[in-house]
Amino acid sequence: MREAAIAATALLLADPALASFIPLHAPAVRSVLTTSADSYYRWIARVQLEAWGEDITGLVIAEEEHRASLEQAHALADDPFEEGQEQAVRWLAEQPEDTAALEPPGRWHPGWTAPEPGDPGRE
Repeated sequence: MREAAIAATALLLADPALASFIPLHAPAVRSVLTTSADSYYRWIARVQLEAWGEDITGLVIAEEEHRASLEQAHALADDPFEEGQEQAVRWLAEQPEDTAALEPPGRWHPGWTAPEPGDPGRE
């Protein structure tokens, strides 16, 4: 609930009439949203902090490293012959669920298609 309130506040502060409140709320956006398990909240934090003239270099690097770690762990976990599979599966199980993710990372295949509207049995 706290993250949702801070995210809403950050988005509302895009209104120029509320610009004077940015210094008051920017620390909460940085400390709470940038560490959220929810990728959408982390994205809001990066976009708003950058718009407010704050340095987000560390946030961008952290997000890229996090994604790379997840991709590597999923690749290891999905390969039954990989030496680090068990460790990768345990590490992934310890990661907080990203409630903003549409699909679990690494579980989508480019050949998969969405069901056609009205396609029986696939809705």
